[in-house]
Amino acid sequence: MEELQLIYLILQKRSLQPLFANDLTSEYFTHYKNVIDFILKFNAENMELPTLETVASTFPNIEWPEEEENADYLSKQIKEDYVYSSIRTILNKNEETLKSNSFEGLSKIKVGLDELTKINESQDDSVLIRTTHEFDRNVKYITTGFKLLDKQIDGFRDKDELITLVGRTRMGKSWILLKMLLENWKAGLNVGLYSGEMDTKDIADRFDALNLNRSNKEISEGLYEKDATYRRYKEELADSDTKFVIKTFKKLRRKATVQDIEAMIVKHDLKVIGVDQLSLMLDQRYQRGDTLRQTYDNISMDLFHLAEKYNVVIILLVQLNREAAKNEFPTLENIAESDNVAQNSSKVIAINRDKNNVLTIRVLKNRYGPTGKDVKYTWDIDLGLFNEVINEKVEVLEGSDDIFI
Repeated sequence: MEELQLIYLILQKRSLQPLFANDLTSEYFTHYKNVIDFILKFNAENMELPTLETVASTFPNIEWPEEEENADYLSKQIKEDYVYSSIRTILNKNEETLKSNSFEGLSKIKVGLDELTKINESQDDSVLIRTTHEFDRNVKYITTGFKLLDKQIDGFRDKDELITLVGRTRMGKSWILLKMLLENWKAGLNVGLYSGEMDTKDIADRFDALNLNRSNKEISEGLYEKDATYRRYKEELADSDTKFVIKTFKKLRRKATVQDIEAMIVKHDLKVIGVDQLSLMLDQRYQRGDTLRQTYDNISMDLFHLAEKYNVVIILLVQLNREAAKNEFPTLENIAESDNVAQNSSKVIAINRDKNNVLTIRVLKNRYGPTGKDVKYTWDIDLGLFNEVINEKVEVLEGSDDIFI
């Protein structure tokens, strides 16, 4: 009954917030999974929820409740029912083994219960750190994270932007994305990141390196853990308000969908979201026979609609194709598997890093303004230091390639 009441509440409020805020997925709906799957699929394809009338006509045998209940209460009951049902299934599945070999049966039951615990824990996002800035929703532009680039293109619009960040492998795209997110977090915006490759600790270590300009290598090795200043820094972050939220492949135990990104936005009131990267996303509209090109088109289009729907900025990392290696600098035609990714993007920004660790940033497309000129920074990768190059006089900086993703 609670499942149907929550579905009714979602349809009445025309919002998936009750679902996302309580970390519920369709797997928890043991009695009405087909109904919630229909609603989620409809939302993915149309970027809006179906009406109660549409769902009622699709499932005519359902008797809808007449009154609304509290979403938190309903979610708690649904989770408890799911856990209870799952435990019974695990016990019943191993009943015969218990009778013949109790130790083997106990071991299998323990494995099943451990998996059940992991599934429940995987629904929670990692809130990395927080700070105490106020969020001004009237700001028209937000920072790109790089002052020279802000001067060229006036920053990013503070709404409905899908920015695609491209570069060849080992250029440091993940670092640049984190730098962009960090600067917006420092400006007081709730920020989120999905990473398909890195875990939360690695991201946190890089965050600290960029934020403090301390050695990423030494941070990751724990050499600052006894440092009083560093400990105070971490305590101050933990006591603050504005969020930096992380969702990872490891935590999800699968690739993320656009719906997972939407859940982060709704649950944590995010304004800027980084997606690392397109090839590590699942297409929620995938149909058998779809090509990789179609998959990438679908995901990038859905991300753009998501940015429009919630007035947020999404920064998407995209790999380049093999032809990019033949060019001195990436072009729009070098985006791997899909030129439509560029069409779906409001901005496309390319990066390149030379042997002297000079970072060049070039805007290849800007739907809302000029592309401007190239901007350049010398980059101390380990310390997360970026120094503006104004007169093309470059000091050679040492860097370690093995920390790039």
